[in-house]
Amino acid sequence: MLSGRDIRGRATPSALRRPVRPRLHWFNPGWLAEQTHYEGLRRFGHLVRGTVIDVGCGRQPYRHLFPGAATYVGLDLPRAPEDAPVDVFGRGETSPFQSGCADTILCVQVFDYVWEPHRLFGEFARLLRPGGHLLLISSQANREHDPPHDLFRVTRFGLRRLTEHVGLEVVELTARGGFWTMIGHATSLYLLHNFGGLRVAGRPVVAVVCGLTQAVCGLLDRLHCDPDDTLGHLLLARKPGG
Repeated sequence: MLSGRDIRGRATPSALRRPVRPRLHWFNPGWLAEQTHYEGLRRFGHLVRGTVIDVGCGRQPYRHLFPGAATYVGLDLPRAPEDAPVDVFGRGETSPFQSGCADTILCVQVFDYVWEPHRLFGEFARLLRPGGHLLLISSQANREHDPPHDLFRVTRFGLRRLTEHVGLEVVELTARGGFWTMIGHATSLYLLHNFGGLRVAGRPVVAVVCGLTQAVCGLLDRLHCDPDDTLGHLLLARKPGG
């Protein structure tokens, strides 16, 4: 288990803050992408239990989905948002925790920022107990963001290779939507970044167009989903044994 010293010895004042549950609205430009997160995490939420390490936790927006977590520890960089309830500061590739301490590792939309992806997956394998699970969400197609820290995208082939190379078993690897989800998300972000600065009177128009675009594209994706053109992937992996 993670000892009290592991947590309290590196805790920060922000660790006293509560996780922030995002309010998702259809006119939010990130709504369609977030829906793919929630669908995947709810699907495998029953596997998230025991001692959970949330790598790149941010504001811990998904913590409420996992009532089976006995201990939930958020790991993130010092440049995380000031209101983020980070328990331990550090990099995912070089975490301060002891080997075999985690039953579950959660890693959502962190791959973009990782300096050395192969080391990150090696750390996952080190931290997991035999029989433990890794639940990871990554991007394949996304607008450049947070410069200069946005570094990588990854395909399902890259995820499988990284996972199996460190001795973890791929249980499931699925696309986060298809072509239309990707188009809806990209169009909404385009509108936000290029027209979101309009005068107050014009902002509701942009919000409505974003919402309608995402609603229509989400429906089209349910009618015909092409997973080769996708926002990214959800990976469920398991450490052998246990």
